[in-house]
Amino acid sequence: MNPQPFTALSTEELKKKAKTLKLAVIFMGFSVLIMLICGIIVSMKKGFSALAVTPVAFTPLLIIFSTQLKQVNNELKKRETA
Repeated sequence: MNPQPFTALSTEELKKKAKTLKLAVIFMGFSVLIMLICGIIVSMKKGFSALAVTPVAFTPLLIIFSTQLKQVNNELKKRETA
């Protein structure tokens, strides 16, 4: 399934997508922060483990979601000014 470009979506769909992406970015950011803290604590107590690497693995998802959110918000701003 090919993702639709943001210009093909209606304004209501874009607002819904922006709300969902904002929630995803907040949740992912919080999760990565918690994983980082837990990884540091576990590494200090028991030595290096795979838990210390998981925040690095999830950071690209956070970047992708935040980039998409910026694109959706830019498209909404373009539609408001037009």
